[in-house]
Formats: sequence, structure tokens, C-alpha cells
Amino acid sequence: MERMLLFILVCMIGNITINAQDTLPYTLTSKYTLDGKKFGLYDSVRGKQILPIMYDGLADYYYKGVMVYWKADKMGLVDTSNHVITAALYDDITDFDNSVAFIKKGEKYALINTRGVLLTQFLYDNVSDFSCGLAKVEIHKTVNDLSWGGQKVNDNVGYINTKGIQVIPCKYNEGEDCQYGLVKVKTVVDKIKSYSVDYLGNKTPNYWPVSTDYIYNDKGVLVYTQKENEKTITITPTGKLVVYMSYSELVNGGFSRKFYDQYKLYDPVAKITIIPYSNNWIFEYSEKYPGNFIQFKVVTGGRMQYGCMDYNGKVILNPNFKNISNFDYNSYAKVSFFDDTFFYIDKSGKCVEFEGVVCPSE
Repeated sequence: MERMLLFILVCMIGNITINAQDTLPYTLTSKYTLDGKKFGLYDSVRGKQILPIMYDGLADYYYKGVMVYWKADKMGLVDTSNHVITAALYDDITDFDNSVAFIKKGEKYALINTRGVLLTQFLYDNVSDFSCGLAKVEIHKTVNDLSWGGQKVNDNVGYINTKGIQVIPCKYNEGEDCQYGLVKVKTVVDKIKSYSVDYLGNKTPNYWPVSTDYIYNDKGVLVYTQKENEKTITITPTGKLVVYMSYSELVNGGFSRKFYDQYKLYDPVAKITIIPYSNNWIFEYSEKYPGNFIQFKVVTGGRMQYGCMDYNGKVILNPNFKNISNFDYNSYAKVSFFDDTFFYIDKSGKCVEFEGVVCPSE
């Protein structure tokens, strides 16, 4: 995370009010000295100098009374009582969140709190913001690349909580930010797909990357592992999983192949399948149904018909419709019949009268 906090630069004579996370009306003050331009903080309401004009730079925000300051090109932390929390030793200090921030020394990051206590060692090559109490961290490691015989740098992604505890180990190749209490990580392994044979009969393996997704909860417990033929796993806004599976089989005596696309709805907390895989129901998960619906479609008489259900598998609208739109109509969605008449529903799936359009009879 290369998010270097900016110096506050005074480009005119006088005071500049800073934008801070706290609401205290502090003002940046400055003066020129033999050692260059120096900065401090002044409380214009109480008429009191908060920080003396002695710092090479101050950040344009503070968090619970804690600010970033500069000495030359290094960064440290100071509070609004002018107590230096950490010396200016660091190359980067990220924004505070839940009273913790990442600090960078050289090429490595560590986690620190507002009291200046190091919660981890300087272990991480890259870090991210906290999401549902977890931050993605990376430890880079050089490994042999089987696909071309050279070397590559693996990210080794894991997650820590706001106490600095590693809740998901740094052993994955990829990882997403925690969302809805769940984290999706991925391993990628080069496996032999085929062989190339030269004119002397020498065989050279052709490698193909094979990935596997894993779902953890925000406590670091593995709750789902991607299985064979499962192509994607989507985390829904209620913490359920929509899993897409695709496979094929030979038919007609081996002369042709039939393809299958199936979806299931899974609850990783209860560890139950809500809706099993089926060729009859085709899920279309979409963020256009935020926190409420999954759209699905069925094929009836060669015609695609749409409906929607909640994340417990309860059908809200039976699949009788030509189309269900986004919630673009004053936060309502338009539900169309096949004769192009329509009605509107709210985000709970309840029909509402809108723009003179009445609800159909039940």
C-alpha cells in the first residue's frame, strides 16, 4: 500500500484550516526558520497554540487526536497535547481505522495502534485497508516458475485482524477484501496439461495453471472449498454463496458432447445447501438485487422465464415473467409480462403502485 500522506504546504501568508477526522477547529500555522519552514497547530476558538511551530510537515487529518508529522522525509506520530507517540522513523503511515494503522520501514509494513504499540513485526510487503475487521497482507517470496523454467514472485496472501493476529495464513496466491463477513482466497498451481515431443522423441511438459477458491469467515475458519467442476463462487450480501458449476459429458455413443451449467445456493454458516444443483433452475446473481434477491430463470416450452427468490431459497416471484429490471425506477424494479405489460416491485419484492401503474391481481 503506497499511500504516502501528503505534506501540508502553505502557499500563502496566513493560516490554513486543515481537514481532520476530528471536528476540533484547528488551524495550521507556519514560519520560516534557519532550518527551513516549520509547522504547528493553533486552536483559533480557544486562542491556544496546540502544537508548537517546530515540525517539518503535518498531515492534513488527525484521528482521535493523533496526527502524522514529518522530520525531513520520515514520518512519526504526535498527539494534540504535543506528546510524541513515535519518533519519525517511517516511510509511510496509512490512515487509522479502528485505532490501528500500518507503518512502513524500508520495504516492510507492520501494524501499530494509536498508543504507538507495535502489534506485528515488520513482515509484510503489501497491505490493504481493513474490511469487516480484517486486512489483507502479503509476504512476497521468490519461487521457481515451472511454466518457463525461471523464477517468479508469489504474493503469499493472508489476513490479520485489528489486534495484529494472523487469522488466515499467508499461503494463498490471491485474495479479495472481506465482504459480508466472508473472505475468498485462491491458490494457483501449475500442473502438467500435456507434453510436447520433438523430433528426437524428447518430451517437454506443458504446464497449465489450476486454481482453487477457498472461503473463510471473519474469524479465520474455513467454511467452503471449491470442488471439481465448480467454476465460480459468489459471496452474496447476506453471506450466502452462489456456486456455479459447469461440466460436459459424451452422448450419442461418444460422437457429441452435452454441456451442463448449474447453480446452487449454499449457507456456509449453517453448512447446508439451500438450493441444490439443478439443470431446471439457472441462477443469475446480480448486485442489482442488493441484499434481497437472487434472480433465477427456467426454460418452459423453449422460452426463458424469470423470477426471483430470497437467500433462504424462498420464491418471491414465480418464474412467469419476460424480464425483471434493475431498481432504476425511483428504487423500484420493473417486472414485465410477455405481452409487455408490467408492474413495479420494491426491494422486498412487494408490488407497489408507481407512476399510475397498479399491481396485478393475485
